[in-house]
Amino acid sequence: MEPIESTPLLRDLVRMAARHKGKMALFVFLIMGTVTAYVLLCPRAYRSQAKLLVRLGRENVTLDPTATVGQAPVVAVPQSRENEINSAVEILNSRVLLEKVVDAVGPRAILDGRESAALDTKEVPADESSEERYRAITRLTKRLNVEPAKKSNVILVSYDGPTPEIAQTVVSKLIGYYLERYIQLNRTPGAQQFFAEQTARQHSELARSEEALRDFKNATGLLVPEAQRQVLVTRMGRLEDDLLQTTGALAAAEAEVQMLREKLRGLSPTQITARIKGIRNEAADSMRGQLYALQLREMEASQKHPAGHPELQRLHQATAAAKEVLSREEQEREQSQEGPNRVYEETQIALLKEEPALASLRARVNSLRTQLDAQRAELKTLNENTLRIARLERELGLQETHYRKYAENLEQAQIDHALEVERISNISVVQPATYEVEPVQPRILLSFGVGAVLAALACLGLLVHGERRNPILVLSGSRTHTISEREGANGKEAQTSLAKPAFAAPLAGGTP
Repeated sequence: MEPIESTPLLRDLVRMAARHKGKMALFVFLIMGTVTAYVLLCPRAYRSQAKLLVRLGRENVTLDPTATVGQAPVVAVPQSRENEINSAVEILNSRVLLEKVVDAVGPRAILDGRESAALDTKEVPADESSEERYRAITRLTKRLNVEPAKKSNVILVSYDGPTPEIAQTVVSKLIGYYLERYIQLNRTPGAQQFFAEQTARQHSELARSEEALRDFKNATGLLVPEAQRQVLVTRMGRLEDDLLQTTGALAAAEAEVQMLREKLRGLSPTQITARIKGIRNEAADSMRGQLYALQLREMEASQKHPAGHPELQRLHQATAAAKEVLSREEQEREQSQEGPNRVYEETQIALLKEEPALASLRARVNSLRTQLDAQRAELKTLNENTLRIARLERELGLQETHYRKYAENLEQAQIDHALEVERISNISVVQPATYEVEPVQPRILLSFGVGAVLAALACLGLLVHGERRNPILVLSGSRTHTISEREGANGKEAQTSLAKPAFAAPLAGGTP
């Protein structure tokens, strides 16, 4: 059979569409009807959206007051802002917040949008079972979308609810509970009470330490220990100098007194002041006269008596004795005058003067030694009292340091408590929950657009399927031969007809 020139593609498509127009209209009607039914019967979903800004604030740059007790304040900066934003996202998606939102809004309001009167209550109605609550939490989890905005510190929170009121309420409740939960997580419960008790205890201990130090200073009289120690040291230095000087003077005075005493022992209290020679000796003269008288009597006796006469011998013996006595007498006498010894007197006077000075020096040395011993004992007592005062002052300093730290931490805890009460944090609501009256589901234009695409694809499929059932396409070069077999009454009859090359070529992948 001879090939026939192919016809244009558009003409062939129109002819095929004309042959199957009834089926195509039915397909289009069914698909668009289904889309219309979906649009009409699908429950409406209304979206409410809020935006949160995560700023750098007190929560992420400082530690809790309980973490800085006993040390200097510590500043802790998070590793990255991404971690902080992801943490905020996880808290927003936490089960605790979702349960609180469901309990506040009501499970039925989440499930089917009914009982909207329970939106302002915070307790679950008694007739709402745990199963409804669980299904409501599950649906809330599915329809809630929390994600961080790209390249920003903003978190987007959106929820698709059955009504605009419920969607807005759910998002508002979630934001409110999140702010409360975030503030609670960044604060330590009971910190203010703990620091208040510790501050009061430290204050009482500090007062006791101050009173003990005051009483001890009043009892010992140590107001300024260092100044008083300086006075004692200066006084002891002067006493030691005086003692050294007095000891030297005492040694010199003792040596001088000893020398004066030795010298005084070698001196006589008196001395010869005058000596007179040639003074008449009356006794010798009287003896001499008696001797002359005896000699005369001896001469007269010798004349009267013979030699050997007893009277003559007696006179002779008396004359000899007188001569002997007279010979022992000084012929010339010397007279001397004695008077007090001036050297002895001066030495004695000097000794009398030095002995009181020596006694005075000894008394002064003893007094200086006593005073020095007393000052040393006082210095020892002062050192002991100073050590006790130093310990009390050290304890007082520690108490002051502890009290100051606890007072500072109490101030931080009070600030945190005030921020918690006022609900102030580094999370700011950029955009509160919106109220949208236009539903986000179903999307009418998108649904009908998808329906139209499906209808077009279905029609195309119908054309392909309808054309394939009757002809057999054979490609041979640039010609297309169509062979159809038909059964007759007596057997098989082959018929060859010219095919539509424009339609066959696309189906076979050739060129018309």
